[in-house]
Amino acid sequence: MDQSHNHPRFVKGRKRLAGVVRLLLDDNQLSHADMVELYRWAAPDTGTWLSTSQLSTLRNAKLPKPGPQLFDVMGEVNLRLAQLAGDDSPAVRKLSDAGPLPTNLRRLRDEPPFFLRNPETGLAMDAGDLFRLFIGRLEFDDDRLGMDALVKSDEIARRLSEDLAMWAQRWMLGQGLLLTEAKGKILNAYEVADPKRQQRLWSVLLKERAFTGQELTEELDGLRFLVGRLERGTALSHREFDNWCRTGQVS
Repeated sequence: MDQSHNHPRFVKGRKRLAGVVRLLLDDNQLSHADMVELYRWAAPDTGTWLSTSQLSTLRNAKLPKPGPQLFDVMGEVNLRLAQLAGDDSPAVRKLSDAGPLPTNLRRLRDEPPFFLRNPETGLAMDAGDLFRLFIGRLEFDDDRLGMDALVKSDEIARRLSEDLAMWAQRWMLGQGLLLTEAKGKILNAYEVADPKRQQRLWSVLLKERAFTGQELTEELDGLRFLVGRLERGTALSHREFDNWCRTGQVS
């Protein structure tokens, strides 16, 4: 059986690719649905090469062998963001007019959006650059990618599990809710449909168990939705969630 996707260079490449996808989403304040709409505007002739579920898998480094369509799509999105930002890289200048932006994305014209630059050339990254990043042939500033957010140790996971349980108890008390009343509201904000993960989260919030490091890595998106929605009505970005983990405050 071919296990080439487990080569250390490709494992690191998946994490880097996930990191740059998170950057594009978070720095431009795009939801998964926004990104898919942006892609369909940027490359309308590519059909259904990117979906919200694919994007979620990609950004969490859970896609072992991304296909050529995903590199093409994400490269095109990055070039379009560069175009909106007024960049004059050769690949950007070759882009045709894609027409008016979808209404909910027009804000990207109001202030220059974030886009990825090739660290070697300074030019807007295209599909080829992203593929080189994935196979470990293009270096990138890993601190900028928040690589530590992808791999959580068991000790960090245990401490965060305790903090989550304390936060949930304070929230329930503040809302004047009993456990049975609070459970539905919490799981609805969590936005993960898997019953096993729902039960695992509820057990953590009841202090019956703690997340492992691997489990916490899987839960990052669900937890930032959970905390953000219950605290302010909208999901936290990855940076906001990291800040909440450190300070217990929603900025």
